[in-house]
Amino acid sequence: MWTFLIADVSTPILGADFLHYFATTPVVAKPRRLAPDRLRITKTEFQNLMHLGHLRPSKSNYASPLHMVPKKGTLDWRPFGDYRA
Repeated sequence: MWTFLIADVSTPILGADFLHYFATTPVVAKPRRLAPDRLRITKTEFQNLMHLGHLRPSKSNYASPLHMVPKKGTLDWRPFGDYRA
């Protein structure tokens, strides 16, 4: 079921200036496992990002797989999500 919000405007609205809602259910998938050393690094990195205010806990039923990649030229790791369908 699509729900639209229609505005009374004098000029056409171009782009993505509309609200939408898709009545879908999350796809069920098992979480990917991380190696113990990467899991420790990941938890530390996410706690740091939450402390800085860049992240907040989510209660969403949707999730994306997490990957950890070493930053070039350093010993640091960079988290990123896999958003492919």
